[in-house]
Amino acid sequence: SEKNRALEQADSERANLLHRLEHQAMHDALTGLPNRRAGDAYLQQALHRAKAGGAPLNVALVDVDHFKQINDRYGHDAGDQVLRDIASLLQLRLGKEQFVARHGGEEFLVVIHGISLQEAVAALQELRIRLARLRFEDVDANVSVTVSIGVAALGLALRPLGSGGVE
Repeated sequence: SEKNRALEQADSERANLLHRLEHQAMHDALTGLPNRRAGDAYLQQALHRAKAGGAPLNVALVDVDHFKQINDRYGHDAGDQVLRDIASLLQLRLGKEQFVARHGGEEFLVVIHGISLQEAVAALQELRIRLARLRFEDVDANVSVTVSIGVAALGLALRPLGSGGVE
């Protein structure tokens, strides 16, 4: 029975390790968001479900404007903090029913379900304005960041929302 307990414990430890490794393989270590691999897989599933069910589906890319300048001026630790703060705001503002992933260095993939393109554009515009107003006290109180956002709806063409400051 002692050997059985040892085998059960080893099996449990192995399962926990596999779970942690799977999480690490599919999540960005800096932001905690799903990574590009997970985002691409999620997007494929979302497209399949939306096509099958006819539900609205909007996909956006959020790109931090002039991010290299932040890294160059304030250092990579500051740039990392900016990315973490943006990731947090994206998750907070878009809610749990929408999907956000880190798509690249300073790019984020956003998948918005169940609303029209016009509603998605309005939500993303509000998000873009909030991001432009966000201050990064840990970096420098004067630092502000703008983003460019492009959005497309299933079956519709790409629609850029603009870039830089607040419109």
